[in-house]
Amino acid sequence: SLTTANYSVYAGHTFSFISLAVNNVGIAQTVPAAAQTVTVITTPSLTAPVVTVTPASANIAASQSLAVAITVTANGAPTGTVALTSGAYASTPVTLNSGGATILIPAGVLASGVDILSVSYTPDTAASSLFTSATGTASVTVAPVVTTTQVSLGTSPVGQSFSVDGVAYSTPQSFTWTVGSVHSIAATSPQTNGGVQRTFSSWSDGGALAHSVTATSGTATYTATFATSYLLSLASNPALGGTIAPVTGTFYPAGTAVSLVATPATGYSFTSWTGPVASSAAAATTVTMNAAQTVTGNFTLIPVPVATLS
Repeated sequence: SLTTANYSVYAGHTFSFISLAVNNVGIAQTVPAAAQTVTVITTPSLTAPVVTVTPASANIAASQSLAVAITVTANGAPTGTVALTSGAYASTPVTLNSGGATILIPAGVLASGVDILSVSYTPDTAASSLFTSATGTASVTVAPVVTTTQVSLGTSPVGQSFSVDGVAYSTPQSFTWTVGSVHSIAATSPQTNGGVQRTFSSWSDGGALAHSVTATSGTATYTATFATSYLLSLASNPALGGTIAPVTGTFYPAGTAVSLVATPATGYSFTSWTGPVASSAAAATTVTMNAAQTVTGNFTLIPVPVATLS
């Protein structure tokens, strides 16, 4: 029989040797000691490669995609394809390039919680005589989808009236809304309280006085800003003594300097102003609207000369 103790055995290798006996390889040999050739077929043992799975992050949100790097290593250069599965998700096979590949898992396909990423390696025709199939795993934690969000609404200055979904409020409010839900918010304008008037200026999101908003993930705050005006009340003393301009009962923006003019009636003369004017003795003066103001123009009757008979 043929022994290969002194040979390095390779698949498909052809060995040449000198036969020392007749029929020593089962083939009739008529010439002893003549050269005889025989082909030896061997089946090599296959190697199982190591599959390494490395996700780009160990923790992601459900709304994020995930890139997974895969390497297949062994003595030699494994060729073939890799595919990834996790729960209901299964990628298409990706061809290895220098023993590596990257698979992108789309956002929203992994379940919330801890997901096992399982990668399978399949050798191609060239590698099938050297390598077996192999698998590798890794884990990733997926944060659950946020389904609600906290929303705060209020006014500046505080205490003004506004509404949310048709319900009126006058103090700051907090709500828990479902992400994606649509809500209506509106400011009330103008709002008058005594000698103070608030007029809507803007919402913090740039929306109109009444508009709709959509709840998104993450906290949100909506603030309605109001401009302040003050009431100017004017009067003549006595009532028939003269007129005051401008017209009484008008609201002016805070900080406005309003011009005042007192015009005496026939037979009267202007004497002074009562109230926080710039000059109480001048018939034409100003009053600054840093609060609701009341100003009175005072007039006096001009004495009529009395004729004396002698």
